[in-house]
Amino acid sequence: MKQLGIVVQLVFATVMIMYVDDILSGGYGLGSGTSMFIAVNTAENIFWDMFSPVTLKSEYGMEFQGSFINLIYLLSTKESKTMAVWVAFTR
Repeated sequence: MKQLGIVVQLVFATVMIMYVDDILSGGYGLGSGTSMFIAVNTAENIFWDMFSPVTLKSEYGMEFQGSFINLIYLLSTKESKTMAVWVAFTR
């Protein structure tokens, strides 16, 4: 069942990319299909780096990979809120 979900996601993503590329090739929007792929990849990396739920082991203990989730986690678990914000922004 999980494999079916992955296949559906890939098919949907492919159809959406083809649709957006067709719109951009038709003269609507800015730039070409290639610039769209670069922009989507950059946006994905930024989103993943902010909201990733993956945990990592660091010198401060277990942390979330996503910066926003890590900030919320540190603020809710550390006594010193100032130190929690410092650790979240300087890791």
